[in-house]
Amino acid sequence: MRWPCVIGSPAKATIPLSSNVPNSLAKFRLGVWLVIGGYALWFVSALLSRTLPASHPEHAAAYAVYVSPWAITLVYTLALVEMLVAMRPLARGDRWAYLAALLPVLLVGIPRVTSDPRCFASLFSEHGCHTFLASMVLILVGLLLIAPAMFARRRA
Repeated sequence: MRWPCVIGSPAKATIPLSSNVPNSLAKFRLGVWLVIGGYALWFVSALLSRTLPASHPEHAAAYAVYVSPWAITLVYTLALVEMLVAMRPLARGDRWAYLAALLPVLLVGIPRVTSDPRCFASLFSEHGCHTFLASMVLILVGLLLIAPAMFARRRA
């Protein structure tokens, strides 16, 4: 059964759903919005990272590689492209868009979490990459909510 899924103007989509249509539709919509919100938070995190070196000059050497103009521009571009992918193709139920939304988490998120010393900082005593980690959690939770509807067995 296909059910119209209106994420927001102009993104209109139809997705295959389980027999529990309203619950499945709500989870799918929530998942798409969480992915969009996660990538928006990732964009804001990169935007705010430009102000951090001025407020904490004692740690400037440790995170200089993460706030260089090239790295920040790359994050801006990737986050904006991923928001566009989530708004249209992912909301429409295209399977390639699911992989496209997951790849930045795997290719950028995991290496950053394992190599950025700020990600291992205490939540209460030091500033870290907490906004970045929150964006990764939002994206992953959103993709988990989308997965059942996206990869449900299609009936002919």
